[in-house]
Amino acid sequence: ARVQLRRASRECSRRGLKLASTWASEQLMGLALRQHTDMREAGGNDDMDECPLTEECCRPNDTELYAMSLFDLGEYSRAAHVLSAPAHNVSAAPSPSSDG
Repeated sequence: ARVQLRRASRECSRRGLKLASTWASEQLMGLALRQHTDMREAGGNDDMDECPLTEECCRPNDTELYAMSLFDLGEYSRAAHVLSAPAHNVSAAPSPSSDG
């Protein structure tokens, strides 16, 4: 599911479907948080720790993909918050109504 959501977010963004791209990225962030927590509890390692400059490592991670989709929508403060917040606190991004 994560691979399909990443692909959907990139494709929608490439085609100019900004809201669809953001929706796919938000869904991906929900999956990423849950699976990252499950993996940490199981004692698993992140793929990035063992990955020396392969193509997968050079692609934007889930958080960056989400921030890029927010930036495309003009939600600059939310994008900045997502990039500056700790990974476990990304869901606390300010709502669109708080953008000034």
